[in-house]
Amino acid sequence: MKKILFFLVFIFQLSFPFFLDAQVSAALQPIEKQLAPGLVWKQIKSEKLFDSRQYINILEIDRTYDFKMAYATDTLIRTSDFAKDHQALAAVNGGFFDMKNGGSVTFMKVEGKIVHKTVRRFEDADNEILESALIITKQGKLLIKPTETIDKWKSKKKYASILVTGPLLLLDHKSLPLVDRSFTNTRHPRTCACTTSDQKTLLITVDGRHEEAAGMSLQELTQLSQMLNCKNAVNLDGGGSTTMYIKGQGETGVVNRPSDNKKFDNKGERPCANSILVNKEE
Repeated sequence: MKKILFFLVFIFQLSFPFFLDAQVSAALQPIEKQLAPGLVWKQIKSEKLFDSRQYINILEIDRTYDFKMAYATDTLIRTSDFAKDHQALAAVNGGFFDMKNGGSVTFMKVEGKIVHKTVRRFEDADNEILESALIITKQGKLLIKPTETIDKWKSKKKYASILVTGPLLLLDHKSLPLVDRSFTNTRHPRTCACTTSDQKTLLITVDGRHEEAAGMSLQELTQLSQMLNCKNAVNLDGGGSTTMYIKGQGETGVVNRPSDNKKFDNKGERPCANSILVNKEE
């Protein structure tokens, strides 16, 4: 009897990943739309993922597209307006910013020009939003790399644009430790950027703060990025800032449900200080 019980336990342990994959597949059933060659928009509406209602938008982008950073130093602009002003095909909100005075609160370099330095209070607190950098090369390609110090990235002249942000969720497919605090553990709207092993970039928004969309903790966001086969993944600003814009989609181009108006529609967009833009390679 003990041998039979041991065998059954052994078989279950071997089978559990497949059961889990099946559960994930059931929860992640995206509606896909090919916007253009190499540009796919996926939308997930789930009542099963993490035992909650989730509303997720994913933009899958291949190497034939370029990335840019749009920013304002002393005012706040909606992500959709950043995109329209720069004639972008798509955009998501970028890094953390000063909601009162405008401008990024972390180091930011755009097309070779340093436009912001990290606010002292974040440096002094060794905050996890300084853990990594979203980088755009001179060729317009997006990279995600950890930062050891801000000074290290100031000296990287080979990179056209750098936005320090975090926390870093995945590095070489491995999840990283997260600080145990409310910002990490509480479900919020989230924005995330990922790179994959097959040289694609994923821009992800997770809506929240509504009965139709629970939002995610950073642990759950990490798991989502793993489910989507991301190699490297980084958290961007979230909450009321979380926005995805796709040109030509709907009345405004906003395809997610920004939470700033406390309604589950596409009109609750919060002005922000910077955004990540997508355009066709020139």
